[in-house]
Amino acid sequence: MTRQTVLLVYGGESESREASIRSARSVYAAMDGEKYETLLCYVDSHGKWWLLERWADTLEEHGGTQLIAALGSRSFLELPGYAIVHPDVIFPLLANDKENERAIHLAQLLNLAVVAYPRDTGFFARHIAQWITLGKIDITYDATNDAPDDTIVVAVMGTAKEPQASTAAYVISGSDDESLRSVIDEKLAKDASECATNLFEALRCRGYALVELHRRDEVLSLRRVIMAPELSTAGVFLKLWRMSGVHYPTVVDALIATARK
Repeated sequence: MTRQTVLLVYGGESESREASIRSARSVYAAMDGEKYETLLCYVDSHGKWWLLERWADTLEEHGGTQLIAALGSRSFLELPGYAIVHPDVIFPLLANDKENERAIHLAQLLNLAVVAYPRDTGFFARHIAQWITLGKIDITYDATNDAPDDTIVVAVMGTAKEPQASTAAYVISGSDDESLRSVIDEKLAKDASECATNLFEALRCRGYALVELHRRDEVLSLRRVIMAPELSTAGVFLKLWRMSGVHYPTVVDALIATARK
């Protein structure tokens, strides 16, 4: 079996880099070495991309060679030396949305597969309330600051045509570690998962997202859609898949397969 080369991009210019490093460390550990040749790319505080020979939380721990995009060649060049680096997939895990979007745009300029949402999804996500008003999404939008009876979350991944939803779970209020509890009510759990997949389809998502819903008097409403949630094992997205009986390597496989479709 030919291994796919995946460029894992993490670090970043913002103070959110610790969340990026947590996600990248978890993804890297979950990647099957027989399926993937994983290349580690650390983005420093100035926005420069560095290719590392082994895992490091900071550039200072390892050093590396700088990567520059070679437009038109579907590849990068290492500096110094100009060795060619040709990944099959770019997997950006930058915690800052703008930095992540720049990495996505670069992958698109290079015509390389990328694990992420399409460029226009961010626009649609910022206009969910308008979509609901226009009847494009059959759910109410909770724009109030009143505390709901419950907050429910669902993880979704795949494409708009073939979304896959996790089990629904309550967020335990007052917990500092984002603790979750399964939704036992089968109808409520089904309704929450259907809401999440319908949103994923309507927003033409591709990749992965976390849907947060509010429940008041048995009525579900949308609170927000989190694009590119944290992918560390301690994050809500992965906790939901574990609760669904889906192991992390399977999630990583699904995300990379979606990127290459």
